[in-house]
Amino acid sequence: MMIRRWFLILMAAVAGMAAGAADFCGEWSGKLNVGVASLKVVLHVEKQDDGYACTFDSPMQGAYGIPCTATVQGDSLTVDIAPADADYKGVISADDAVIEGVFSQMGQSLPLTFHRVVKVTEAPKPYKETEVMVDAGGGVQLAGTFSLPQGDGPFPAVVLLTGSGAQDRDETIGDYKPFAQIADSLARHGIAVLRCDDRGVGGSSIASGYETTADFAADALAMLRALKSYSGVDSTRVGYIGHSEGGLIAILNATKGARFIVTLAAPGVKGKDLLMKQNEKVAQVTGAELTEDKKEMLEAVFTAVETEESESMLTRQLKLLLAELPLNVR
Repeated sequence: MMIRRWFLILMAAVAGMAAGAADFCGEWSGKLNVGVASLKVVLHVEKQDDGYACTFDSPMQGAYGIPCTATVQGDSLTVDIAPADADYKGVISADDAVIEGVFSQMGQSLPLTFHRVVKVTEAPKPYKETEVMVDAGGGVQLAGTFSLPQGDGPFPAVVLLTGSGAQDRDETIGDYKPFAQIADSLARHGIAVLRCDDRGVGGSSIASGYETTADFAADALAMLRALKSYSGVDSTRVGYIGHSEGGLIAILNATKGARFIVTLAAPGVKGKDLLMKQNEKVAQVTGAELTEDKKEMLEAVFTAVETEESESMLTRQLKLLLAELPLNVR
């Protein structure tokens, strides 16, 4: 009887250990507080025959798939991120949903809690997405995505225009893709959408590498013409949605075939006035002094850029203005 009791206790203990085996496999997301901001980090853990495979992402820094080594002992996880000279040590919760631990790098240690990322199976999208190429002329090909709602068309449609800097069609910032979300919402509400990678980004080609706003405005016109030609689009109801510089481009092209424009955080004043205000605000924040002489010089420079029609004349005018500056501020 006693032997049987001990046998049952032993079996229960073994079963409890098996049921409580920690499961570190999967995707984990956490936020590393680094003072004035928080940095999203992602950990990928996969079980292999000889242990665990592990990679580390820092989306806001554009770093993905950083190789790591992971060691598991009971409910404890140790991750060595050699390329970043960092490591992480944590303990998993009883329900395998949270890992609480410490991230260490270059002599500094910060608390870091990872939460398991639960994958949700997405329902089929109520619209069709097609990869397209837009001929912008001059040898430039713009790679993009055309989203067409389901149902009877033709549908109103919109071209999404990205902000300044090299942007992909989703206007990706870290792991945030605002244009992908906007396109999804519009398509779900019966509006077709075309969004493209900027020149030299993603699948788009590049011409000279010294493109200006005028070049991007020409690209926007090419996208508008292409969108009007697509099957299922009502060519009489096509326009732009532009963010930042994209909003400025939408304004420049407003009378060139667009039925409407929408601007998101776009400049609403002349570029010269905007630059002057920016310089004033920067001076206030940094504690620098923006004297009347400096304001007059900036005004002269911005006016020259605005009014001079030839590059050679602009260069000459700017050199003359530079020569008027004191030697210690040139």
